[in-house]
Amino acid sequence: MKKYSDYIFSLFEEQKLFMNGVHAFEQSNLNHETKDVVHNLLYEGGHDGFSVNNRLIYPDNAFSESNRRLDFASMAINSPECFESIKKNGVNLFHGTNSNALADILKNGLYSEEKILTMGKNVSTGEGILGRDSRDFVSLTDDMELALKYAMHKPFSDAKHKESFGVILGVSSEELEEDRKIQLKPVRSITREIGVKDHLPIEKVKFISVPKEKISQVQKMFKKYKITHIDIVPSESMVRTINDANQYKGGFPPKQTYNEDCLYINGTREEVKNFNEQDLGNLAKTRKLFKIKELFSKIKNSMKNIVKDALKNDEYTRDE
Repeated sequence: MKKYSDYIFSLFEEQKLFMNGVHAFEQSNLNHETKDVVHNLLYEGGHDGFSVNNRLIYPDNAFSESNRRLDFASMAINSPECFESIKKNGVNLFHGTNSNALADILKNGLYSEEKILTMGKNVSTGEGILGRDSRDFVSLTDDMELALKYAMHKPFSDAKHKESFGVILGVSSEELEEDRKIQLKPVRSITREIGVKDHLPIEKVKFISVPKEKISQVQKMFKKYKITHIDIVPSESMVRTINDANQYKGGFPPKQTYNEDCLYINGTREEVKNFNEQDLGNLAKTRKLFKIKELFSKIKNSMKNIVKDALKNDEYTRDE
């Protein structure tokens, strides 16, 4: 059993990692404008009206907030164009899927597994392929790496040598909250998720990331389905973003480093090792809908000042 002293040590180790990330990102060779963006994301948790915190996924704590700040600061450094799209559209929630589902998503939006089955359609991507109890919500996460892992998973529907590619979709939490037709559902999970009951309209998707060589293919699909409101960015820039941020994140399992071409999926399903059938099955077992706002209120008072206090460390005070 983990001792309290071990927990405290882990807490300070993760805090130290985060501060190392703050220091490293602020020392990057950036122009003045980008430095301001990175500084605001790291110290304030947002920039120019954009917030890294979606305020929807509970429980929340200082470590989750630290990781979000690192992710978006890394994006501002590695791909300013990608971050500008994120900021403009308020995107702070993500969904990883596969190109096999993209045409139907662009035409009809995202349906939950349960809704797809009641409509008499086959579930060809996502966790429905595991044959477990169907879910009545579309899952969104504020963890970029988790969305990437889902997008890396090769669907069972793919033939042995059929090629496909991973897709990451981006959504604004603010738009979800403002739309009274959208029903949000807390999700009990070992990962950070929020559920959208039954259906997420395509109008709510503001951002899509696919491999660079597939952008023209997706643009043709946009034209076919008359999609004009979604920005397309290369997934390679998102992978760089995640890799750089992961250097300064603690936790278990240890954070991974991904190849920039990891969303090009081909060959047999077994070739994709980063997020396999057993991993997805374990996630599916943990998901139950429940009310946990009370739990969040209990922890937020003890955790909310950790990042704020850490950022006051004189060693990492920003030079103006």
